Amino acid sequence: MKRYTRLKMPTLPALDLRLNVNDSPHVIILGAGASVAACPRGDASGHPLPVMKNLVSVLRLEHLLQRAGLKHYDSENFELIYDDLASSDRYRDLRLDVESRVQKYFAALQLPDTVTIYDILLLSLRPKDLVATFNWDPFLLQAYARNRRIKRLPNVVFLHGNVFLGIVQNMVEKAIQHREIGRASCR
Repeated sequence: MKRYTRLKMPTLPALDLRLNVNDSPHVIILGAGASVAACPRGDASGHPLPVMKNLVSVLRLEHLLQRAGLKHYDSENFELIYDDLASSDRYRDLRLDVESRVQKYFAALQLPDTVTIYDILLLSLRPKDLVATFNWDPFLLQAYARNRRIKRLPNVVFLHGNVFLGIVQNMVEKAIQHREIGRASCR
């Protein structure tokens, strides 16, 4: 009969009730609406912040989609619309145009000069913590950039990419070695 060794699972640090301190790392997950909550009046110039539900109307894409005869052009679900665009070579030029408009709109957004929830979030966390976001907009990364000299900030990952973060493959090694990228990454 074969003997199995019992493995001990690692545990997180326990809550120290005497000091009211928990040394465990925190994981914060941001999704749709986080930037709207951080900047309810829009970006620094007052541009509205789209979410998937209103992206077509905020970017004024209705006429392009309708003219192309897209079956879901009036949908509130941009992912469904984009799936239609990406599923057929017939819509290739339209897809490239929509991608360009979306990228330009998000890339032009600027975080307001006032303190936002993103600033507070980043400054309240520790280097061992993690903020993971599904958002494309540049606000979290802009908040990271403007607060990075105040203290060591948490790790940040962009689960669906980010219009403000780009990586040139042959420069990755140099950037990491010289810490030009910091600890923000795109996964």
